[in-house]
Amino acid sequence: MHGFDAGWVKGRVVQILPGEELMNPGFWTCTQNVSQRGAPSYARVRYRLRSEREHLVPVPPDQHLQAGDAVWVNLDRCENAIETRQLPAHVPKARKN
Repeated sequence: MHGFDAGWVKGRVVQILPGEELMNPGFWTCTQNVSQRGAPSYARVRYRLRSEREHLVPVPPDQHLQAGDAVWVNLDRCENAIETRQLPAHVPKARKN
């Protein structure tokens, strides 16, 4: 479902930005066109492909994201390009007696 070949990578939300507070919108792929700048909020997501990079995508109205959330982000599209990623539960190591 979240395959790399389909554009999905694992990432982490760095910042949630209100749409009216976007700085340098022409820098980001998903806000280069004026028609793409109407979202109420955007997620700045950090991901790793050989080196650390960032991608900015609109946050769908039904998603409630915050900085630090683990997500899947799609680098090939702008609409519906972010989904919450479930991290495995932490299992404490057994103590030696």
